[in-house]
Amino acid sequence: MLNASYSYVDDLFTDHLELSRRNSVELLNASINYESPGDRYRISLFGINLTDEIYVVSRTIVPPLFDYRNVSPPRMWGVELAWDL
Repeated sequence: MLNASYSYVDDLFTDHLELSRRNSVELLNASINYESPGDRYRISLFGINLTDEIYVVSRTIVPPLFDYRNVSPPRMWGVELAWDL
């Protein structure tokens, strides 16, 4: 099985006071999966955030003390193996 997903989020504010504006974000994820006959085991190769888009997920502003930003995870690759006993 092949799977790919694309999402687009336009500009938005990450706080209720509209102090923190996040630019638009485009994300691309994909995976390739193989399942054995009888579905006894599965192996998957996957990629998340393939375009390596870095964006602010959330932001906490407490003037004049601090401005804390939580950013997205970077590009990630992985392999997953699953089996039924």
